[in-house]
Amino acid sequence: MAKLNLSRRSFVGLAAAVGAAASVTTMPMTALADADDSKKDSSAEVKVVRSCCRACGKNECGVLITVENGRAVKVEGDAETGFNSMGNCCTKSQSSMQAAYHPDRLYHPMKRTNPKGSSDPGWQRITWDEAYKTIADKFWELKNKYGGESMFFMGGTSRIWTQHAYAAWLQLVGSPNAVTAWQICKGPRHFATQLQSEFAYSWMATSDRPRVFVQWGTATEISNYDESCRSTVDIANKADHYISVDPRRSGLNHEADTWAHLRPGTDGALALSWANVIVNKKLYKDLFVKRWTDAPFLVVEGMEPSGGQLQNTIAWRELKPMRTTLLKECDLKEGGSPYRYMVWDELAGTDEAHPLHTNDA
Repeated sequence: MAKLNLSRRSFVGLAAAVGAAASVTTMPMTALADADDSKKDSSAEVKVVRSCCRACGKNECGVLITVENGRAVKVEGDAETGFNSMGNCCTKSQSSMQAAYHPDRLYHPMKRTNPKGSSDPGWQRITWDEAYKTIADKFWELKNKYGGESMFFMGGTSRIWTQHAYAAWLQLVGSPNAVTAWQICKGPRHFATQLQSEFAYSWMATSDRPRVFVQWGTATEISNYDESCRSTVDIANKADHYISVDPRRSGLNHEADTWAHLRPGTDGALALSWANVIVNKKLYKDLFVKRWTDAPFLVVEGMEPSGGQLQNTIAWRELKPMRTTLLKECDLKEGGSPYRYMVWDELAGTDEAHPLHTNDA
């Protein structure tokens, strides 16, 4: 079997070519047929329209749409307006035309006329006014019969037409039940970073361009919003060492300098092993650890979590504080703040503790 050898830079070039080809494969079959110059109608009206991508539902990434005879045939990134995506056009964006022109796509509201469970639902087209009235009447029926808490609302990230999950419908019907992007999307990665870093929202190093890039079981180079997929490829290409921790062989980690293809479920052991080596061999940056983690905070050993409360510096005031064994100002003096953590004063050369970091206004 022949072995294919590519450098990271040549791979990125190849990936760009494949990405361009992918944008072509998302065209409708008629558009693919028209790609043959010998058969192409020279009188066809072709124009490029500046728009926003709808694939993620957030309309945040600028794109250029090539329209031929009133039909979109190509989606590509817009480097001028897509500053947040750096002109990138991910696979979701390129394939968005499949949703736009899918033969089963609904363009009008439909109403069931037969009971649920029937072999034929009996769908009939209705007007938007009738659709909205039907929904509103059902909402008020449920509220009057069971109370507003009988209803549950869910919304994704910044989908401006689904803000009911954030506030509107909750207040209108008096329901406490909602799930937003914080619970299902941004929350887990933000909270995981908050556990060890004050720079809590830097869930991906996209600005500092690390010399050693570790990609842990993700595929943001394929599909992710904002600049993530573009940055992932750029960083993997330019980093001194690219490490992939993933049981799968992917298109990008094929070029990793180190590929740790673990058994699924064993990556936690690897993370603890790394931490052990880093700490014992002092491979960390001392100043960075002191400034951006809780490493210098004093810990009350051998005791139950103290009565003081921990609230992360960037966490919202509404979040429930957590009990902690970290020493706080309130543990040392009456009336002390539960949001001020204590560190050893090395410069003074004494055993007096001083507060570092405050969440007070």
